[in-house]
Amino acid sequence: MFKTAIGAIVFAAALCAAPTFAQSYSQDFEKADASYFQPVNQQNAAGAAIQIVSSRVHGGDKSADLSFQSTGSGYINVTTGQGGVVANGPGAAHFSLWVCGAGPEKLLNAGLLLIDAGNETFLYPLGDASVKPLADGDWRQIQQDIDIAKPAAHWGDKNTGAIQYPLRFFGLGFSHANTAGGKGQLFLDDLAIAGPDGAKTAAEPSPPPSKVSSPEARIVIQPSTPSSKLPAYFYPAGAMVSLRLTISGLASGAAPATLDWRAWGVNSVPLAKGRVAWGAKIAPAIQFRATRPGIIYIEAKALDTVGRTITSGETRCAALSPRRAPETAGGAGAMHYGVNAHLGGLGPEDADRNVALIAALGFQYCRMDVNWDAVQPRPDAWEWGAYDRLYPLLAKYGITPSSLLAYTAHWATTGDPNAAKWQDWAFAPPRAADYATFAGQAAKRYGKYSRYWEIWNEPDNDFWRGDAATYASLFAAASVAIKNVQPNAQVMNGGFSEVPFRARFISDFTRLEQVKPDIFAFHSHGPIDNLRRAEVNIDNAMKQSSWTMPKWLNESGFSSSGSNTEYEQAVTLAQKMSYAPALGASGYFWYDLRNDGDDPMDSDHNFGLVRHDLTPKAAAVAAYTLTNVLGGLKYVRSLPVPDAPNAYAVLYANPKNQHGVLVAWNEAEGAAPVTCALPGAARRTDLMGVSHPIATKNGLAALTLSAEPVYIEFSGAADRLQLKSGVMSFANRLSPVPGEPASFSVKLHNPLGAPLRGVVRFTAPVHWTANPKTINVDIPAGAERSYATKVRFDEDKSPSTGMSVVLQSPSLPGDVTGRVILRPATLVRRGAETPAPGGAPTVTLSKANLVSLFEATPMQDLHFHGDTDLSAAVTMTRTPQGLHLFVRVQDDIFSQNAPAGMEWQGDSLQYSIALPTGEHYEWMAALRQSGPIAALTIGPAGAATGNLSTPVKIERDEARHETVYDLVIPSALPGGRTLPDWFTFDLLVNDNDGGGRKGWVEWTPGIGLSKEPNNFQTIVVR
Repeated sequence: MFKTAIGAIVFAAALCAAPTFAQSYSQDFEKADASYFQPVNQQNAAGAAIQIVSSRVHGGDKSADLSFQSTGSGYINVTTGQGGVVANGPGAAHFSLWVCGAGPEKLLNAGLLLIDAGNETFLYPLGDASVKPLADGDWRQIQQDIDIAKPAAHWGDKNTGAIQYPLRFFGLGFSHANTAGGKGQLFLDDLAIAGPDGAKTAAEPSPPPSKVSSPEARIVIQPSTPSSKLPAYFYPAGAMVSLRLTISGLASGAAPATLDWRAWGVNSVPLAKGRVAWGAKIAPAIQFRATRPGIIYIEAKALDTVGRTITSGETRCAALSPRRAPETAGGAGAMHYGVNAHLGGLGPEDADRNVALIAALGFQYCRMDVNWDAVQPRPDAWEWGAYDRLYPLLAKYGITPSSLLAYTAHWATTGDPNAAKWQDWAFAPPRAADYATFAGQAAKRYGKYSRYWEIWNEPDNDFWRGDAATYASLFAAASVAIKNVQPNAQVMNGGFSEVPFRARFISDFTRLEQVKPDIFAFHSHGPIDNLRRAEVNIDNAMKQSSWTMPKWLNESGFSSSGSNTEYEQAVTLAQKMSYAPALGASGYFWYDLRNDGDDPMDSDHNFGLVRHDLTPKAAAVAAYTLTNVLGGLKYVRSLPVPDAPNAYAVLYANPKNQHGVLVAWNEAEGAAPVTCALPGAARRTDLMGVSHPIATKNGLAALTLSAEPVYIEFSGAADRLQLKSGVMSFANRLSPVPGEPASFSVKLHNPLGAPLRGVVRFTAPVHWTANPKTINVDIPAGAERSYATKVRFDEDKSPSTGMSVVLQSPSLPGDVTGRVILRPATLVRRGAETPAPGGAPTVTLSKANLVSLFEATPMQDLHFHGDTDLSAAVTMTRTPQGLHLFVRVQDDIFSQNAPAGMEWQGDSLQYSIALPTGEHYEWMAALRQSGPIAALTIGPAGAATGNLSTPVKIERDEARHETVYDLVIPSALPGGRTLPDWFTFDLLVNDNDGGGRKGWVEWTPGIGLSKEPNNFQTIVVR
């Protein structure tokens, strides 16, 4: 459970001698001192620390404080020498632990670890009560009855799975998702384990087993009153949320005693909570006021008479800020906001709920498929019934349809109509004349509702089993047929995908097509970097054919499956939809409205703005906020952000240029302070629609940009807005050597006509120190000054990842705030000529280090499937010859058939260094059929790029699915430089399973998505 869990954190108590007759173990931490726990970092979750504190306790004077900062999958052991015997034989043990604190957005699981006489570890899950967010600050009791003979997993020693009694307490584990920030804090107290024949020794008596518990019991939470004119589960901000509960599956004649419920928002911000007595005949309602806009998560637990959880249930609702009066924008830059929705197979009531939701979220358009096989099941039969309902329904709600005409009718296929798989005939090219007839009839019947028609879907991948020439002929025939009956129709190509299955298809289509599309449609899923790359490909293809028609991004989304959280989906939506016009798109259609299923790990099931049951996700509120703030506005331009090269700022204005909106965020680590001159009164609106006025003074406003886009709304002409050089600037990262202080410098610029006086405050995270913590500043008008503090990281503790930097001055409109990422340097030892490959790796790259180009797309063949799909162990040693790299890659399928000079497109290794003097080098190594090669691909002036003449060792072991790279970066670098003992380094391993480069694992960002040496890992040789 924990070895593969996302961002897992485990702390364990080591084996120690204890009386074998003791059949219980308890720990209240009252006699524990600061050395009680000793952390041992493992894998990639070195972001946790545990200490004994008195700041928050459940009973007595002390508790254990577990602080964590997760960067992805992995775990941490924290050992102690105070374990005790729990069981001398099989039977039922009872576990109890009191917990409180601020956890992550979503805890995944928890478990008890016991160790036997043979030093083999056994894992016992602790039940659903332990996996809920812990953000309300209240102590709660985790309890579980455990069958000692039935562990869920085992590892260590000989890993036999056979328990050698006695069993001793070895630890606890908490797993969590990698949410934004990825940090939290848990306080643990009064742990007790009563063994099979021992007494319970908890600090508070453990209650008897519940007599009403049933594994089939469940709670369903639903709205008890309609939420005004909005769809169910959506409320106006400020309205009363009223929910009813039903419980089923209880033991006969039994009922809970009380119901506990709580509500919270994004980043676990608590909103409301309550406890009510369970009535004899009617379940109690949950009621609270939605005081602010945003997504609201709700959990309810049915408790028995002694407080034990019987069952629980959850739901979500959304509070929406007031809908603004729409403005009318025209001309270049006007955006068409739409959403994809699968409406064709829905019944009338379900279709009405879906279309009402589209309208409520502020979308103007809906891309929906018109299934030819359903409409024309036989050559002489037309069955339009479902669409005769849908088109008027969309018109009723003011939604313009964009109709996707696909796929091949069974009777019209050029493939095998008797194929076992329907895709074999549906994706085969149809007879063009028959398809053109269908397209013309659809336009004739529904042209009064819409003039937007799309010919096929993603014909450049597996949805089309023909070539570009055949598709070009189909497009021409359909376009002519549509315009014969609807001359003003806007016909677009089937949206081209970003998946590189057929790299020449798009350019071949643009070259062959004689009937040009009115709109050029393309798709891009995944993060915003995917969108940038897709637009470059589309733009190049259009330029080659001198095509200048409008571009629509008519299918683009991000799946919240697996390790991708719903918050990340919401952030990605705001980034992509607001930035799309800067890439030349005049239409953006989110994919899609509703989750296709309920499997949290299935990518296809999690693209929706709402779940399959129509309860909202954070992305639904983010979409509403975007259409509410930007709807009717016109894209103006993209602005550079001074002193923040990784920040993005996109400017919009209303048609009369009377007010504007700046959408801005920072893609670098940390948070960037930005100074802005606004033309008039302004307010800041966040992702969830929460707005606050922006204070200005001396004509300036202070902003802080993070990964989450913000909307800066202002009055006055948009062209008067100015982003100025920051009052405060600093490097976005500091990498001290563990145990040694490092200087951190802040540059302050005074833009005022008078002295700038104030104070700079440095707030370091736990186990880091900043000295001094405050610095008084006095800067003359127009001058610049630099100030520094010493930052130290204790190598005996676990690292955190951020330090806030705040400038406070009465001359400024507010605090100027930023955040620097703290990442300790990696020590590389000097060694012999060749490092020992069997030793501990310098770094292990696994799922937490994965960059998947297509994980958030529907293309399952290009997804990753665990560490056996791709992972790597990297060992680094400084030898007299240079920096020796030994990289052992686990890769299930080896594929390297890329063109010469493009080996990075196949399985390969890319590695790079940056020197303190600014020079930057990058190499690529690959195993081709002709043998191993390595090349310098980037070098400073005087360094010749190209294949290396020195021997390179790369071996592939197919039996073990393993590729080993054995390489040296020479001490004498190309161009006459010398490799120093302090530099920055990065490395990534590319993966191609035969269908194109699908992603890589990387140490840090800085090579794959963009060349950013500032993001490399700091290396210190000792």
